[in-house]
Amino acid sequence: MEGITTGDRVYADGYKHIKETPDRFIFLTGPAGAGKSAIASTIAGRCYEEGRLLASFFFRSSDPSRNHSRQLFPTIAYQICHAIPQTRNYITTVIDRDPLILKKSLSIQLDSLLINPLLHLMNSGMLDSTSRYCVIIDGLDECVEKEKKRSELLEILVSGITRANLPLVFFIASRPEYDIISVINSRNLDNISHRLYLNNESYLPDVDIRLYLHDNFNTIKSNHPSRSLIPSDWPSDSLVDALVDKALGQFIYAATVVKYVSSIQHNPMERLELVLAPRDNHTDSPFAELDALYMHILSAIDDVEILLRFLSFYVDNSGWRYMSHCQPLPIWVLGLTKNMIERNMVSIVAMLRTNLASLVTVKEHRHPIGEATFSFDVHHASFTDFLCDRRRSERFYMDLRWWREEHISSAFQYLHGEFCFLQFNSSPLFITHFLSMQKRDIL
Repeated sequence: MEGITTGDRVYADGYKHIKETPDRFIFLTGPAGAGKSAIASTIAGRCYEEGRLLASFFFRSSDPSRNHSRQLFPTIAYQICHAIPQTRNYITTVIDRDPLILKKSLSIQLDSLLINPLLHLMNSGMLDSTSRYCVIIDGLDECVEKEKKRSELLEILVSGITRANLPLVFFIASRPEYDIISVINSRNLDNISHRLYLNNESYLPDVDIRLYLHDNFNTIKSNHPSRSLIPSDWPSDSLVDALVDKALGQFIYAATVVKYVSSIQHNPMERLELVLAPRDNHTDSPFAELDALYMHILSAIDDVEILLRFLSFYVDNSGWRYMSHCQPLPIWVLGLTKNMIERNMVSIVAMLRTNLASLVTVKEHRHPIGEATFSFDVHHASFTDFLCDRRRSERFYMDLRWWREEHISSAFQYLHGEFCFLQFNSSPLFITHFLSMQKRDIL
C-alpha cells in the first residue's frame, strides 16, 4: 500500500512530480470483466494479512442487500468494530442515542459511523496515526440507484475524508461509467488520489490468461471425477489459443469458461467443445453469468434500434468473421450508411460513452480541416458473440443478415431522396453528373 499511496508520480508529460500529500483515494477503473474485482479481493486479502484492512464493501447488482448505498456505511461501521475493537463502544453509543442514524443521509452516516469514531481514537492516542488503513469499495457501478446517487456518494466521501486528517486510503474499483468518471477526474482530487485504468495496453493480459487457463485445465485433469478418461495432452495448444483469442484480454471470459468446463457432472472435453462451437439445440449456456452481465449493462439503453444499427454497420464494415456467410456491404452502401450514421453521431457517442463505456471505447479523431471523426473498439469479442446469438441476447439480438439488408434499403432511400432534391434544385447537367457518379460507385 505504501508504494502506491506516497512518493513521486510520473504524469503524462513524462516528468516526476513530488506529491504534497499521500493519496487518500486510489481509483481503479476498466471495462467489464477486466479483473477489477479480482484485484480488489487480492488487495483486501493482503491488507488483512498486514493488519491494514479496515473494511470492505462489494456492490453487486443482483444482490438486494448490496446493490444500493443504504448498507454501505452501516456495513463499514460493523467491520470497523471488528478491525479496531476500541471503536465498538463509541459506535454503539452513537446508534443507541439515535437509532434512526442508519436511515439518515449518507454524509451524516459517514461522519457519525466512520470519521468521528476514528478521530476520537486518534485524538485519545488509541489509533496509530503513522499507519495506513485501507477501505475497499468494489463495483460502485453496480449500485442500481440513480446515477446521481453514485456521484453523490463519491462526492460525500471525497469531502468528508479530505477535511478529516485520518490515516485512511479508499480503494474504489468501478467500470468507467460517466457519472463516476466525472467525479474521479475532478481537479480537487488531483493531489490526493491515484487513478489507474485497467486496459489491454497497460499490461500483457494474454500471457496471464494463458497461464490461468493452463493451471485450471491441469487442475481439472487432476481432480475431475472423469480424470482417468481425459488425455494428458488435453486441451491442445490450438484450443487454448482459440480461447485466448476469444477472451480478448478479459479475464471474465476465461473465468466463465473454466467454471463451465470444470463441472463435475459433465464431460470437460465436451463442455470445452460447446464453448468453442455452441450447438443450436443445446440448452445449457456456457456463459450464463457473462450473459447476465451483458444484459444488465444493455438494460440501461433506451434506443436499442439505433444501437444495433450502429454496431451492425461497424461489425460488417470491419470485416469481422461474423459476416463470413455472406458478401460484405458494397462500398457505396458503406459510404452512404456511414454518412447517415454520422448525422446522429452526437447522440450515438453520448450513449456509448455513458451506458456502454465498460464495453466500448470511443475514440475521437481531430482533423485540421473538417469535422472530427470517431472510431470505436469493442473490449470483448464475447460481447459480439452474445449479440449475434438470439438465444443469449433475446431482445438485443443483432441479426446481421437482416441489418445488412436494412443498410442497403436505407441507402437506396437516401439516394432516392437526394435524387428528388436534385430534380427540383439543380441543373440537368449537374443531375447527369451526380447519377453517373452513383452508377460508377455501384458498379
